[in-house]
Amino acid sequence: MDDGEGSGGSRAVPGCVADCGSSSRDAMAEVVEGAGTLAWLGGTLGMAEVEDWQETTTAVVQSVANAASRGADVLVAGGAACAAVARFASGAKAGSLRNVQFVRNAEAVRAMVDGTAAAVRALDTLRRPKLG
Repeated sequence: MDDGEGSGGSRAVPGCVADCGSSSRDAMAEVVEGAGTLAWLGGTLGMAEVEDWQETTTAVVQSVANAASRGADVLVAGGAACAAVARFASGAKAGSLRNVQFVRNAEAVRAMVDGTAAAVRALDTLRRPKLG
């Protein structure tokens, strides 16, 4: 907890971070809402299943909805992330999630991204002129 407070001034959970503080939430909102492409690959931010610690996940869902409503390409992958968007998007503008793509299997998406990155690196290596 970056600013010494949990959501709503909640108590800390020994040994873990239950939710982010307000300055982290504000920083994430700025990045997410300014992005042209977003990929949320699984999981919530903190212990969103506990009402006292839902503030960050709720704020990020709202930021994702804002980004999507202004035309950002958004992919939400993984059961927990998809469920969080479904649960906390109630305050989003109508239709703002219309352009969001949902994939339940985050591991498949991660593997695809990793595979694509490896292929790009391999192609880049092949394109380099050989010195010597």
